[in-house]
Amino acid sequence: MSILLGKSQIALRKCKGNDRALTAGQLKQQLRGSPQYFEKAKKDIFAMIRQLGPATLFCSFSSAETQWIHLLRILGKLVDDKEYSDTELENLNWEEKSRLIQSDPVMCARHFDYQFNHFLEHFLLSGATPLGKITDWFYRVEYQQGGSAHIHMLIWL
Repeated sequence: MSILLGKSQIALRKCKGNDRALTAGQLKQQLRGSPQYFEKAKKDIFAMIRQLGPATLFCSFSSAETQWIHLLRILGKLVDDKEYSDTELENLNWEEKSRLIQSDPVMCARHFDYQFNHFLEHFLLSGATPLGKITDWFYRVEYQQGGSAHIHMLIWL
């Protein structure tokens, strides 16, 4: 509920200064995850396919929270209020890593978003063009049952 309230406050602030009233339907279109939002995303992807043709690549990217020592270090500070050493982090068993990850799913999702955007900007879209010259892309973030984020991405070369 607090997420919806926060999003609506942002949407209302964006309309401030306009002399037109904001309707509930307009607000729903701006909320990520709403049926209207996904309908717009579907129309956008169909328009891209009409303009660019079929995507060249379909890729999936998953998070690896239990293997990201830097994320576990951050979670250790936030959750346990403890500075873990590299050795302690490497020796954590699966249950201890899972406890840290499940204690702050928002931080894990934000970190995955950061990691993916960094990968996109500094690797896929870099001058080295490891896949070839990328002309356009579209991706969607989804969450598995356990809460781990993954991305499905269409890439046009």
